[in-house]
Amino acid sequence: MLAYAGWNTPDGEKVSVMVTRWLGGVAAIILIFVFVVFGCDTITTPNAADCTSIADTTQAATVSYVHDIVPLFAPSKYNCTDVGCHASNLPGATEYRMSTYSELFDIANGARQKGMCEIRPGDPDNSYVIWKVEGHSGIQGARMPKDRTQMSATDIQLLRQWILEGARNN
Repeated sequence: MLAYAGWNTPDGEKVSVMVTRWLGGVAAIILIFVFVVFGCDTITTPNAADCTSIADTTQAATVSYVHDIVPLFAPSKYNCTDVGCHASNLPGATEYRMSTYSELFDIANGARQKGMCEIRPGDPDNSYVIWKVEGHSGIQGARMPKDRTQMSATDIQLLRQWILEGARNN
């Protein structure tokens, strides 16, 4: 409908108001269509990470979970398994637990948002725990251990080697 903006309809409404309402309705329909067709792809969560081991476990392990890795997380070293950190179910504490071997592999929110595994056996570069202790950009929250002495390069290399060898429970 093409009309002169100064015309009035029989009920006294200005034609320009009618055109504006019509265009607003068309714009709303187009926006809804665009959101339905394209919007869903932009708001989906990342694909679930493939956390299966890619390690060559036919080789002997040089790093022991019990003798080398557990002591790194202990209160006597970096204090990761303190009640106020990764060993707590208290409100406000992190959801990532490190109290047991199996808990190390449970994917918490930070890793999930990146589409990563906390630990991917055989792949330290794509293990979120390594990203956290090395302070990679894009991590959720602070570098770990938070508000404590950072892990030494030697200890990070030990953790990396354990993951590379398959993050075995040995």
